Amino acid sequence: MIRVGWLPSLSRPSRRRTLPYSGLRRRPAISRRTKAAAPTNLVNDEDMIFDQPPAELPVATMVPKDRGTQLAADLRAWFAARWQWFKPRTIPMVVAFVGMLAVIGAATYLRNFARRAPDRLAAQPTAVHCAVGD
Repeated sequence: MIRVGWLPSLSRPSRRRTLPYSGLRRRPAISRRTKAAAPTNLVNDEDMIFDQPPAELPVATMVPKDRGTQLAADLRAWFAARWQWFKPRTIPMVVAFVGMLAVIGAATYLRNFARRAPDRLAAQPTAVHCAVGD
């Protein structure tokens, strides 16, 4: 049956009951045998949310009171972090720098070569005399 606002389809999935909107379901009665066989330990304390393996303690950082000493320590730490990044990239950076210098040198050479006046020919062209009708 097609209702207003519905599109026909071959099969519709069954609607799931949601907890807040569904009525109470009747549970089957538990026999006395299953009650007697139920485990006595009702607390599940095997895996707790906050039960984690031991971890390292946080590292304490001492901050000097003197402003100049603090700035020097911060600058030293900044340079150490930059060097740690730059150290594995040293050879590629040097090669790139040399390549950049080579490109700049080639551009300068071509600029100067293009601005220079053309050279005069070493030999002057000689006039050729042709005698017609000899």
